[in-house]
Amino acid sequence: GEEYRALASEMVIIVSLAMLLYFALLFAVVRSTVSKVLRWAKYEVDEGEAMSVAGVGVASEFGRSFTMAGSTNEFKQLERFFLVKILAQDREAIDNETFSFWKYLRANVRAKTDSLWCFGPLMWIPILLTFGIFVLLHGWAHVGYIRIMSFFLVLLVATLAFMTWVIIAVTAECETSVTRSMRGGDTDEDAKPMLANSARFSFWAMEFSLFFLCYGAARTFCQPWMWELYFNAILCLTLATLLICAVFVIWVAPLVPTFTASLALPPYIGASHVKGMKDVLEKDMVTAKEFAEN
Repeated sequence: GEEYRALASEMVIIVSLAMLLYFALLFAVVRSTVSKVLRWAKYEVDEGEAMSVAGVGVASEFGRSFTMAGSTNEFKQLERFFLVKILAQDREAIDNETFSFWKYLRANVRAKTDSLWCFGPLMWIPILLTFGIFVLLHGWAHVGYIRIMSFFLVLLVATLAFMTWVIIAVTAECETSVTRSMRGGDTDEDAKPMLANSARFSFWAMEFSLFFLCYGAARTFCQPWMWELYFNAILCLTLATLLICAVFVIWVAPLVPTFTASLALPPYIGASHVKGMKDVLEKDMVTAKEFAEN
């Protein structure tokens, strides 16, 4: 009985540390989200960076995944793309006199980002089932935790790569649509959503894989016997974990609000989604100017 109590206490400590590490990384996501929403607010009131030709100053297509609407001009271009696509579907979906594109983006980005902090049944049930699979892999198949955590690392990298592709695809569709309209072409040609269900699932996959990577790190650091037997290996894993955390904070965290904003734009949403948000936007009394000033 005493051994089981000690094991249970150890698991509580490990899971608690995993949750602390997970939410610490999410804090970087929140900071990036607030910073990006603030920048968009300044662009809406034309207080942002100097206007530039779309794409100028961005080193590559990959770079655009972090700088979607990275200037006043690009923000206005994105807004025009959104209005053209939505009004082409339903003229009553948007009231041009009262509609705020910044409010719309802020509401959608905030709703998606807030979901990262919620561990409901859709997260806890898969987590518990995964722990059951761990028992089978570790106890019967003799699969080490290094290989198990490597799987979640690959899953996270694949998810982030897919999110980057979605952002680049939406940005390219925006530029193509605006260019076509400037040349007098048809702007009503709607691109089909690129793997829409997968795009929405990828947000959950990122949350799921990130949690288990945090769990793997906590489980490794909290085992004194592992430090005694494999000090050099655990030290290398510790340094690698710190490096991965730094990469997440610097490069991955800014990607999340941009990705959520992409899912709030055509072709991932239609006029029905915009009309359904009218009540939410009307109740939001904060203007872009007030947000930018505060």
